[in-house]
Amino acid sequence: MHAAALVLAVVRRPDYVRSFPMPRPRMDAARISGVLAGVRYPARTWQLLAQADAYGADALTRAVLGRLPDGTFASLDAVLAVLGDGPPTRSLPGRRAGVS
Repeated sequence: MHAAALVLAVVRRPDYVRSFPMPRPRMDAARISGVLAGVRYPARTWQLLAQADAYGADALTRAVLGRLPDGTFASLDAVLAVLGDGPPTRSLPGRRAGVS
């Protein structure tokens, strides 16, 4: 077997592996609240991620926070709402709640 063919054989995954979507990490509001306890709002996405690093957040929490869009968050409730486990908030059409 040629080296190029061997590389392709190793890199390609069977079709059945690609047919199953990877589950999104589950958001835990209590864990996120603890990690972001020292943040002063309004806060930008990079500030939230920096706080998670300073806190020593685990990989799952970092993955959840990594889903945040780039923007400014008015409060912890706005962060949780965007992540999907916060209180429902009213937003303008076409805009995410609490993100500017």
